[in-house]
Amino acid sequence: MKLIDRYILKAHVGPFFFAFLTIIFVLILQFFASFADRFIGRGIGFGALVELIALQSAWMVGLAAPMAVLIAVVMAFGALTTTSEMTVFRASGVSLYRLMIPILLAGLVLSFFVERFNNVVQPLANYQARSLMDDIVKAKPNFGITENAFSPLVDGYSILVRKSDERTGGIGDIIIYDSTRPDFRSVITAEEGRISFSDDGGYLLLTLRNGEIHEVQQPDYRLYRKMSFQQHRYVFESTGFGFSRVMTGATVPAGRNCQQRSCCLWRVNTRERLTILKSI
Repeated sequence: MKLIDRYILKAHVGPFFFAFLTIIFVLILQFFASFADRFIGRGIGFGALVELIALQSAWMVGLAAPMAVLIAVVMAFGALTTTSEMTVFRASGVSLYRLMIPILLAGLVLSFFVERFNNVVQPLANYQARSLMDDIVKAKPNFGITENAFSPLVDGYSILVRKSDERTGGIGDIIIYDSTRPDFRSVITAEEGRISFSDDGGYLLLTLRNGEIHEVQQPDYRLYRKMSFQQHRYVFESTGFGFSRVMTGATVPAGRNCQQRSCCLWRVNTRERLTILKSI
């Protein structure tokens, strides 16, 4: 590597790391600002919060690295132009394309590492972050509930809670819209209730007290039913809550969502589906 190549690369190192760390910091602030109301005052340990932010920052790396490269190139060549060093290079017979060679090579190397990070590290980090969120929800079921706002804690149900007690799991002044049945629309109201998990963690239990169930037939609205209850319990399969924490070196299950799958896992699933289609 010639002296000029080392000089050009050195001019890019500082701006690159400055831009990279700044972008990561901004994205972390954005993430924390979006979920601060769910974290602060909920009894979540500082260590768990730091771990969650560190795991969530994995997807930020894939966004920050290309933007940092762009900012570093603009700042470095802008500084070289401002100090007339580009004029000196051109006067010495060094073309602009020659100055770009070390930057292009460094960009290829960085692209390889970013691709490996996005394909290997990021899916595992996303899975561990989801598992940590599930652990927090299991320990504090009201974590997914926001007071005075509809919360999609369970698919097909919109839950509005006026009062929520994080320590006991109790909730009050409850309104639930049930859209799981296409032929009926149901509205459940209750004075108080409680959210908890079964002992094995496989089911989410929603216990309501002193309430009513209103059902209207769809789409002609011909049938209306009203039922009162002193205690009513909903039992949901804890899909999305039933993951186990992933330890270092552990094997991650194949049933992950799109953000938790690597390229190799996608290829395996594609081969399996192609085999099924050929056998039909």
